[in-house]
Amino acid sequence: NSIRVLYNKSDNYPDRGGYHNDVNSTLMGRTWIYGKENELVEKQLVIENIAQVSLYIVGMSLLVKGFLRNAEIVFSGLDVDLEPIRRNNKSSPFLRQFCGKVRGKYVFSIAGQVQKEYMEIFLGQGMYHATSAEITNWLKRLDVAIRLNSHDARLYMLKGSILFLLEDVDAAFKTLRKAKDCAPRADPAPDLSSAFLYLFKGNIKKAKSLYRTALNKKGSYSMPLITHIVDFISQVLVRYPEKFQLHFALGLLNEERLDAQVALEEYEKFLKNSASDFSYSNVVPEVEQRVKGLKNKLRDKCS
Repeated sequence: NSIRVLYNKSDNYPDRGGYHNDVNSTLMGRTWIYGKENELVEKQLVIENIAQVSLYIVGMSLLVKGFLRNAEIVFSGLDVDLEPIRRNNKSSPFLRQFCGKVRGKYVFSIAGQVQKEYMEIFLGQGMYHATSAEITNWLKRLDVAIRLNSHDARLYMLKGSILFLLEDVDAAFKTLRKAKDCAPRADPAPDLSSAFLYLFKGNIKKAKSLYRTALNKKGSYSMPLITHIVDFISQVLVRYPEKFQLHFALGLLNEERLDAQVALEEYEKFLKNSASDFSYSNVVPEVEQRVKGLKNKLRDKCS
């Protein structure tokens, strides 16, 4: 009169995302016991939950194997199936916890797959080769994820980048403000992205302030993050060569984190273009000082 739900980690597939522990949900390993007086009701309950647990295992297995889109589809259907339990205030705590795990993995799979699709284009042809259909699809799925979890900074960061592709800078600003509200204090990504948008719009004073804030955060020493942002800005410059002020950001980020020689080249591009644009005259002396410092640094390195 009992059923025990078990799951064993397989050696056939590497734990790519550290998901194997998550498969041990609050329903796994639990012994279900039912009495004779209500045997049929309890058996039905067990059968229904085992079906849902089985789907959860399928979804988690897909995550482990890297099939994020398939996992997204599985968790989408399972999340809908669990809605009656979620709405029922009398549902047992472990069942409600299980519902939370399913929703969390559904949101995670959406974000992971959208990011994967976006990055394949970003690193391949370049982000401006994304089609309107692809962009619309990304935004639709991210909106679903945000509706289910409005406190995930990663979702807002992704959405902000995609809104910028649509040239909706104001909407991107609003989305990044939400990302900043949700992100840990040590995460510089929302500040770096907002700084870029201010610079794109020509507000170099505000951009400088945000870059300074971001670069003072521990997370700004993440080379993958800084490299991605530099690549992003470089792609934008190809699309909008008239936005020469973005060379200032490339100079600053390279000077502080990446490559002094590249920083020097980017600063010099900024100075060359700003000679005919007085709107940036107030920052020219600072950039000239940075150029002088970089030349001395590179000279000392060679001597």
